[in-house]
Amino acid sequence: LETFERLIEGTLSSDAADKLPIVFPKLTFSYGSTRLMDVMWSTEWSISTEGFEIQQGTFSVVMGEPKTGKATVLKLMANECRCSHDDAVHVYVPARLSKLYVTEEPVLLPFSLWRNLTMGRMGQKQERVLNILRRIEGWHEGLEERVLNRILESELSQSTQDEEESDGKWRRILTNAERSYVHLARALIMNPDFLLMNHPTKHFGIHDTGLIGKILRGQVCNGVLVE
Repeated sequence: LETFERLIEGTLSSDAADKLPIVFPKLTFSYGSTRLMDVMWSTEWSISTEGFEIQQGTFSVVMGEPKTGKATVLKLMANECRCSHDDAVHVYVPARLSKLYVTEEPVLLPFSLWRNLTMGRMGQKQERVLNILRRIEGWHEGLEERVLNRILESELSQSTQDEEESDGKWRRILTNAERSYVHLARALIMNPDFLLMNHPTKHFGIHDTGLIGKILRGQVCNGVLVE
């Protein structure tokens, strides 16, 4: 309690603040009732955990059976949804940490590839974005056809990366894996302090899954995803 009071007062050193954990208490969560086809559906359950803590600078995985609330745990930590009861003990994430929740399915907007990659983190250097995309799409040794890199390099050469009227036609030619590359690359480019990913390897094979783990673990060790 003394540590948290000192943090609020601003007298806690940055080194000490870096040691504050993310705290997930035992709680009851409800999405509330929804009317669907003239039927009221209620979804309320108690997340089956005694509570846990995650230390800053660690790589953690939430595991469990289907429909046990894993995605809800991530959303609560990312502040994507809130506890349903006023007297509930809320999830604690140090306020100084920037957070990013990456959804299970890729989200691509009807803009240029550049704008999709740098959404939420404008002013990026072109070379850094290209390097990240090359690393993501170039996992397979000997792969000559790197579709996303070709699209982005074409946009940059034609100075079309910032056009707001782009209808995102490039999205139509992508496979599910390539759409997921964009989804993951956007997170790497944003480089948040606290990254939460829901099934990040869903559209990847075994080889790619292992490489994703290596890249994310490298971020934890180095403090930056890709420079």
